[in-house]
Amino acid sequence: MPTTDSGAAAQPAPSPRHPGRPEVVARVIAVVAGLAGLLLALAVPFLPVTQSTAHLSWPQGDAVAPVTAPLVTYAPTDLRVTVPCSTVTELAAQPSDAPGGGRTVLSTAPVGTTGATQRALVIATGYGEVTVRSAGEILARAPLASLAGGGCDAITVTSTAAETAVTFAGPGGAAETTTVTDHDARPQVVGVFTDLAGPAPEGLSVEATVDTRYMVSPTLLKWFAMGLAVALTAVSLSALARLDSVARGGVLARWRGMRGPPGRRRPWQLLPQRWRRISAVDVTVVVVLLVWHIIGANTSDDGYELAMARAAENAGYMPNYFRWFGAPEAPFGYPYYVFTLLDQISPASVVLRLPALVAALVSWLLISRELIPRFGRAARHDKAALWTAALVLLAFWLPYNNGLRPEPYIAAGILITWVCVERAVATGRLMPAGLGLAVGVLTLTGGPTGTICAAPFLAAGRPLVRLIRSRGRRFGYAPTLAPLVAASSVVLVVAFSRASAGPLLQATRMKPVVGPSEPWYLEYQRYIHLLVQGGPDGSIARRFAVLVMLLCLVVCAILLVRRRAGLVGSAGKGAQAGGAPRGRIVGLAAGPALRAVLVVALGIALMTLNPTKWTHHFGVFAGVAAVLAALTVVALRGALRESGRPRSRARTLFSAGVLLILAVTFTSTNSWWYVSDYGVPNGLWVTIAGWVLALVCFINAVVRLVRVWRWRDGRTPDDASAQEPRAGRMRRIVAAGLPHRARERLEALPSFAPLPIAAAGVVAFTLVSFVVAIVAQYPSYSVGLGNLRALAGKPCNLSESVLVERDPNADMLAPAGPVDHPLGAVELSGFSPNGIPADVSYRHDNLNGLVGHAKVAPDVNPPGTGGGVLDAAGVNGSLAALPFGLDPATTPVLGSYDPGDPEAVADATSAWYALPPRSDDRPVLALAAAGEVKRENLWVEFGRRVDGGAGGADAAGGYEVLGEHELYDIGPAPSWRDMRLPISEIPDDADVVRIVAHDDEEDEDDWIAFTPPRVPRLTTMQQLLGSEQPVFMDWPVPLITTCQHLPDYLDGVAEVPGYRIRAESGLAVVATNWQGAQGGGPLGRIRLLQRGVTVPTYLDEDWKQQWGDLVRYDPRVPDAAPAELDTGTATRSGMWTPGPIKALWTE
Repeated sequence: MPTTDSGAAAQPAPSPRHPGRPEVVARVIAVVAGLAGLLLALAVPFLPVTQSTAHLSWPQGDAVAPVTAPLVTYAPTDLRVTVPCSTVTELAAQPSDAPGGGRTVLSTAPVGTTGATQRALVIATGYGEVTVRSAGEILARAPLASLAGGGCDAITVTSTAAETAVTFAGPGGAAETTTVTDHDARPQVVGVFTDLAGPAPEGLSVEATVDTRYMVSPTLLKWFAMGLAVALTAVSLSALARLDSVARGGVLARWRGMRGPPGRRRPWQLLPQRWRRISAVDVTVVVVLLVWHIIGANTSDDGYELAMARAAENAGYMPNYFRWFGAPEAPFGYPYYVFTLLDQISPASVVLRLPALVAALVSWLLISRELIPRFGRAARHDKAALWTAALVLLAFWLPYNNGLRPEPYIAAGILITWVCVERAVATGRLMPAGLGLAVGVLTLTGGPTGTICAAPFLAAGRPLVRLIRSRGRRFGYAPTLAPLVAASSVVLVVAFSRASAGPLLQATRMKPVVGPSEPWYLEYQRYIHLLVQGGPDGSIARRFAVLVMLLCLVVCAILLVRRRAGLVGSAGKGAQAGGAPRGRIVGLAAGPALRAVLVVALGIALMTLNPTKWTHHFGVFAGVAAVLAALTVVALRGALRESGRPRSRARTLFSAGVLLILAVTFTSTNSWWYVSDYGVPNGLWVTIAGWVLALVCFINAVVRLVRVWRWRDGRTPDDASAQEPRAGRMRRIVAAGLPHRARERLEALPSFAPLPIAAAGVVAFTLVSFVVAIVAQYPSYSVGLGNLRALAGKPCNLSESVLVERDPNADMLAPAGPVDHPLGAVELSGFSPNGIPADVSYRHDNLNGLVGHAKVAPDVNPPGTGGGVLDAAGVNGSLAALPFGLDPATTPVLGSYDPGDPEAVADATSAWYALPPRSDDRPVLALAAAGEVKRENLWVEFGRRVDGGAGGADAAGGYEVLGEHELYDIGPAPSWRDMRLPISEIPDDADVVRIVAHDDEEDEDDWIAFTPPRVPRLTTMQQLLGSEQPVFMDWPVPLITTCQHLPDYLDGVAEVPGYRIRAESGLAVVATNWQGAQGGGPLGRIRLLQRGVTVPTYLDEDWKQQWGDLVRYDPRVPDAAPAELDTGTATRSGMWTPGPIKALWTE
C-alpha cells in the first residue's frame, strides 16, 4: 500500500462524482483529440491535391509525322482537331490503291483494323467525299466538290464527354455546317496518324488533354491534415487508455502495480512468458512454412499484383494494370506498395513473397499465444489442440496464401483484430478495442474480404456494448466513443493518401459497368468452383481446407449450443448432479468459445459481399479456421468427459464426418495454378488412387453413421459388446490383421484424432507432391527449382528456361538431294498445297475444362497461328498463311483438308532432309503442323546414307531407314503449333530425316497439315528480351518472368511494348478476354498499334510442355515515334473531376 508523510494532509481519493484533475484532462483530451482526428480524417478525401497534367499537341515540329501516344484511359478528357479544307482536297487528289481512292487525312489509330474503325477518330476521303467518323459513328460527311474552290476554310472536330461537334467552317470563320452529338462520342487515342507528308500545313492541329485524373499527390495542406489526423487519433487512444486505468483502480501508478485477477497480465509486459516459450509445434510450423516458401505453389493472381506494384512506381498511384482503363485500386491495394519496395531489392519470387511468410508466422504466434489460451485452462495445456491448430493452419495456408494476393495479410489482420477484441473483453479496457478498430479498417485496404474484420466486433457485441455503457455512465459517452470513432476513421487517411474523392467515386461507378461485379446472392458460385468444377480452384488441398473449417463450425456449434441449453442427455444430467455446472464444459471459457464460432459464421456471411466469387478468397479464413479446429478438440474432449458418454460413439460420429470430407476431397485433382503444376503428381494413377481412397472413405463413413444410428437408443459399444460376444466377420478380419499393440492404440485414440490425422496427411501429401515435382522435372523448370536458383543468384525464373528460335526460316532443313517437291517427293496422295482451311483457330469447346465459363474474345489464338489466306501464292502454290514468321516464298506446305471428299485417304512421304551436326544450341527437331494430329497420322523416320546412294525422290535406294518416332504435340488443335522431338531421342548415327503423313479419318474436321522440318538454333528468352525493353505480359505471367520490364504508365500514356509473353493456352483465353478493349485493358491499345507474330519457343528439357507463347510485335506504322507531351501540374479540389469515364468500348 502507498504511504504518505505523517505531516502531509490526507488527500481524498477521486470518485465518479468528484473526478480528479488527471481524469478530467483525459476526458477532455479524448473528446477534443478524437473529434478533431475524426473531422480531419473525414476531410482528407476532399482536401486539395496536386494533379500532374499532360497535353498532346500535333504536329510536333515543322513536318507532318505520325506519333504514338496510347492513352491509358483510351479517351482524352477533351479533343480538338482542325484540318484545313485545302489540305483535304490536295490529299484526295493524290493517287491511291485503296477502294474508292481513299486516303487518311487524320486518325487517332492506324487505319486498317477493326478497332480503328470502331473506336478511333478517322477523317478520310474516298468515293468523292470526306467522312468524319468517331468511335464507330459517322458524324459527318461532305462531297469533296463542296470543299474545293474556297467554299470551306477548315474542318473542326471538338469532342468532350458531353458532346462531339463537327464544323465545316466557311471563309472568314463563318460556320456553314455543324453536326452535334448529345452523347459521349470521344474516340480512343493511341497516337496521330496520317497519309500527309512533308511540311505541316498551316492550320493543321490536334490538341488533346490526357486524362490524368488519378495522378495526384497531396498538397502541403493535405499532408498536414493527414499527419495531424493520425497523431490526434493516437492521442485520443492514449487518453482512452488513461481512462481505462482510472476505471480499473485509480491513478496510473497504482494500476501499474496491480497484478489484476487471474488471466489478466501485467500491463507493462510486452511479451508474456508463454510468448517466449518455443515448442516442437512452433518448430514444425516454421520449418514447413520455410520449406513451402521455397518449393511451394504460387497463387492465381500473383502476376497481377506484381504488375500493379511495378506500375505504381512511375504512374504515381496503384493502377489496375490489366483492366478498367488504369483506374486505381484504392481504397484497396495498399499492401502492394510493399512489393514496389521489395522489387527494388530483388525481383526474385522468394523475396517478393516474404510478406506472406511474415503474415503466416504472425498468424501462428497470435493463434498459439493469444487466441487458444483464451478458451480457458482446458485449452492452455492441451497439446492436441495446439497440434490440430497448427496442422489446419498449414492445410489452409499452403494452397491459398503463398503468393502476392492480399489474403495472407487480411488473414493476419483478422486475427490481430480478434486478439484486440478479446483483450478488450477480458481486461475490461476499451483501448484494445480502439486498436482493433484501427487494425480492422486498415486491413480493409487490402481487399474487399477485409470486411470480415467486422466479425470479431459483431461476435463480441454484447460485452463490448456493456463495457461502453459502463464507461459512458462513468466518464460520459463523448470521451468513451470519440477515440473509437476516430480510430475507425483513420482508414480514410490511408485510402485517400494518393487519391481524391471525385475521381475515386467515378472509378467506383465505372467498374460495375465494365464488370465483373456479382451480387451477394451469387455466393453459391464460389462453392461450385470449389466442389464441382475441380481444377486449381477446387483442388484436393483447397477443398479439404474449407470443408474442415465447415465441419469444425458445425461440430462446435452443436456442442456449445447443446451444452448451453443443457441438452446433454441422461448421463450428462447425472454428471451435472454430481457438481458440474449445468450447460458448461469444465475448463472451457464459454464466452470466447461462442465468439469463435460466431466469428467464423459471420465471416462466411460477410464473404458474400465480395464482388467476385473465386475460391482464392477462402485464404482469409486460414487463421480463424485453425482457432476453430483447436476449439473443436477442446470441446469434444470436454463434452465427453463431462457427459460421461462413451468415447467410441463420439469418435465414430466425428470420424464419419472427417471421412466424408476426405471422400469429397479426393474426388478432385491435385491441380495447381499454371507453372506450379509442372511435375506435380496428377496423372491417371493419381486420379484412380484418389477415387479409390474417396470410395473407401465414403464406405467407412456410411458404416460409422449406421453404427451411430444403431446406438441411438442409448446402447453403447461396450453394452453391445457384452450382449454380442462374437464380432462381425469384417471386424474380426481387420482386428486379426493388426498387432495387439496397434489395436490397443487404435482403440485408445481420442474422439478428435481423425481431424489432426487427416490434416497431417493432406499437408504431407502436398509437401511430397512438390518435392516429387522438383525431382520429376529436373533439370527442367519447376517452381521449386526456380526458387532455389533464385537463392543461388539467378532470379529470372522461367525466363532462363524458355528457349526461343533465333530465325525459323534460316534453320529450315534442306533436302538431302535435288527434288522438285520435297514434301511429297516419295508419295503424295490426297495432300495438296491448299488443303488447309482458311480458319484454323482452336475452338472454345476444346478448352472447356481449362477456362470454365469464360467467354472467348476474338483472336485468342497466338498471333499468326489461326490461319488465313495470302494475297499471293507461296513457293509450292499454297495460299495458306503460315505461322511463326515462316516465309511462304521459301516454305512449302501440304494439307489433307478436302470438304468435297472428307472420307478420302491421304498419304504423303517427304524427301530425306539432311540433319545438321549435333550442337548444344540446336537440341530439338521441330516442324509446324495444324489440324487434329494423332500419333498415327504424322511421324518422322530417321535414316543414314548408304554407300553409293544418290538420294532424291526414290531415296529408299540411297538411304537406310533406322527407325521412326512420333512427334510431341503440345496443342491446342487445330491451330498451327510446333510439333517437336528432342535431338537426344534421334539415333546417333542418323544423318537424315523425313516426314510421313497418313490421314484416314472420315470426319471433315479431321485433317492435318505440315511444313518441312527445322533444327533451330535456340537462345534463352532472358537473353533475347533482356530487362530493359518493354514487354507486355499476361496477368498470370509477371511473377514467373520476374526480370522482364513491363511497359510503364507515364503521364497517362503507356509505353509501347516490343513483345508479349502469353500464358499457356487455357489461361491465355481468360487473360485475352480480361485484358481486351471491352474491359479497358492494355490489349485494346496494343492491337491498334502493332501486329503480332508468334515466335517458336520451347521449355528446356521439357519438350512436351505448352508453357505459353512469346509474341513479337511489329509496328503497323514503322516510322511513328513516341509523342512528346507538354506536362505540368495543377491544384485541384478533392471533388474535382474532368468528367465521366467512357467505359463502353467494342473490340
